[in-house]
Amino acid sequence: MKKLFSIFIILLMLTSIGNETIVNAKTAFKDVNEKYWAVKEIQFLTDKGIIQGFEDGTFKPNANLTRIQIALMVTRDRNYDLKNRPDPRLKDINKDYKYYDIVSTVVSEGIFKDIIKNGEFKPNAYVTRAEMSSVLARAYHLKGESLRQFKDVTQNHWAYSYIQAVAFHRIATGYGDGTFKPNSLLTRAEFAVMMSRTINDKFKPNDPFAPPAGWVAPKINTTATADKAKNAQILDEQLGFLNTGGTGAIYNPFKKAYGDTPIKVFLDDQPYDASIQIDFWRSQDVPEYNKIPYVAKELFKFYQVPQVYDIVNKGFTGTNIQNQMNKMLTFGNRQVKIMAVGDSAVIFIGKPGGKYDNNWNVIK
Repeated sequence: MKKLFSIFIILLMLTSIGNETIVNAKTAFKDVNEKYWAVKEIQFLTDKGIIQGFEDGTFKPNANLTRIQIALMVTRDRNYDLKNRPDPRLKDINKDYKYYDIVSTVVSEGIFKDIIKNGEFKPNAYVTRAEMSSVLARAYHLKGESLRQFKDVTQNHWAYSYIQAVAFHRIATGYGDGTFKPNSLLTRAEFAVMMSRTINDKFKPNDPFAPPAGWVAPKINTTATADKAKNAQILDEQLGFLNTGGTGAIYNPFKKAYGDTPIKVFLDDQPYDASIQIDFWRSQDVPEYNKIPYVAKELFKFYQVPQVYDIVNKGFTGTNIQNQMNKMLTFGNRQVKIMAVGDSAVIFIGKPGGKYDNNWNVIK
């Protein structure tokens, strides 16, 4: 009886969409063997009925995906209500279109907002890696910024925040050459991997230095002011530091309180703007400590010296940075001096436009 019931369920699942047919995940595709790099993800999504194989028993892992196919698959997983959606008012989608309800749903949910141009959905247009990042970030409310910057995705790229979000959540990690290839067309295999990682953490690549699951790295939304007390308040409100009374701020990765504070910002009256002491960087055993690099990265952005993050990160992770220590470095209109990176680091940050000798005496 149990066997007959299983066969009945499989028959129910053999509904056709386009030229594709759902294939039982336990059935090997002709063109995806057990050693294929994305076989587990492909079988996982097939088993869930999100992506489908073809009637000839193939999966076509290197074929590209269209916008309407992505819309269909995201809608399947999100289980959106397709009823009573407003007219999307698109030039190329009318109410007689086979997937009108799907298009009106994803448009009203806003997940294709960055992709639709000139009032056209272009259902058969192929999707790029950047566009897929946008769809996933919007559909699954992904936020966060990765510690990794991709060489081909600058901060003014339209999909920068979405690509950073999928990288932060280990959904897409980029290529070995430091690129993301945002304009490359997404393949069916790549979709399977990205989608599987989005909906099930077990498919994400292992990161021994990952922050706690569910934690979203804070983002700084302003830059340092001439008022040090106000700066301490901003660090408190935006980055989770504890304001110690206007003379500084401390960061505790466990809770906003005194105690274990591996980042300290001193804002006392000195010729320089601030001194930052970092006593710990990351841990394979305590995920909370892995918040530190993310917070430090935003802290250096706050003082408009983001380049310092890269130097400090290299120092803490074993790269020799002696040629950048114990001397004045200039980044933009600020001078910086980095001391003793290793077990701990102390970074002195000069005031905007300030000129100093190596002992922090003001040069007039």
